[in-house]
Amino acid sequence: MNPERRWDEPWWAGIADSLACSAACPSPTARLAWLNQEAQQRRCCTAQGMPIRFIDARECAGQPYEAGIEASGAVPTRVVGDGAWHDLFNAIIWLHWPRSKAQINRLHGCATASPSGTRGALRDRLTLLDENGMIWVEPDPELCSWLRARRWNALLFEGRARWPQALHLFGHALLHKMMRPFKAITAHVLILESRDTTPTPTSPRSSPSPPKSTSTSTSPSASPSTSTPAPLAVAGMRDVAAVDRLLAERLSTLADSGQHSIGRFALHPLPVLGIPGWCAANRDATFYDDASVFREARGRSRVKV
Repeated sequence: MNPERRWDEPWWAGIADSLACSAACPSPTARLAWLNQEAQQRRCCTAQGMPIRFIDARECAGQPYEAGIEASGAVPTRVVGDGAWHDLFNAIIWLHWPRSKAQINRLHGCATASPSGTRGALRDRLTLLDENGMIWVEPDPELCSWLRARRWNALLFEGRARWPQALHLFGHALLHKMMRPFKAITAHVLILESRDTTPTPTSPRSSPSPPKSTSTSTSPSASPSTSTPAPLAVAGMRDVAAVDRLLAERLSTLADSGQHSIGRFALHPLPVLGIPGWCAANRDATFYDDASVFREARGRSRVKV
C-alpha cells in the first residue's frame, strides 16, 4: 500500500484520515494491530456486545463469515494479495459505522435460508447495502423525488445549485471501486430522514491515531444499543457518528420487530461520478446523455431492500 497516496477526493470524506494512517503502516501485521487499536479505542462491538477484532483471514479459513463475527467478534481480514484493499475498506467502515455494521451482522443471523438452501432474499439485500450502499441524509425533497424517478438531468445538472448534499459512501466494495473511478460506477442510495431537527450531541472523537500511537484519547461507546438515539440535527447531517446512530436504530427496529424484513427501505441507483463536484466532466450537460450509465426507469424504478 502506498503511504504517499492522497485521499482528498470528495468520496473519501469522513474516512480519509483512517485510510492515510492504515496505508502508512509498515507491514500487514502492523496494519492489523492499528485496526485493532482503533476498534478498541472506539469500543466497536457486535450487537451482542462482543468486542470487534480484525484477524488474518488465513487463520479462520472455512469459518462461516457472518455467524463467526456474531459469535466471536472476530472479523476475517485479508491482509495480503487479492482482497486486501477490499477487506481494509470493510474494516474502516466497521471503525466509522460500528452500530450499523453490527445491526447488519445481527440481521444476517435473524434471516432464514431460502427453501433452495441459498442465503435468501433478505441476506442478498443486506449484502447490497453493505457492499454498495450510499447513505443520503435529510435530502432536498425535490431532488429526492428526481432520484426516485431517475430524472438525471434535473437531479444532477439543472439542480446542481442545491448541492452538495449530505452523502456518505457506506459500501466497502463501492469504496474499493472508487480507488480507480470510472463513469459507470453506480451506488445504491438509502435515503434517511430524522424525525425532527432536535440537535444531536457531536462526538468528541479526534482523528484516528497514527500507527503505533500511544494515544489515550477517549471515544464514546460504540455499543450498538437498540435504544432510540436522539434525532439527527440538520447541522449533524455530515457527522458520520450521528448518521451511524440513525441508521443503526432503523435496522435495530426491524430486527426487534420480528419481521426479519427490511421491505420499507428502498435502494435507488445513482452513478456516483454524476454527483456535482465529484467529476470535472459532469459540468457539461452532455455528460448525462450516456444512456448506458444514466438509465431511464423501466417499470419498477427502484430496488427494495
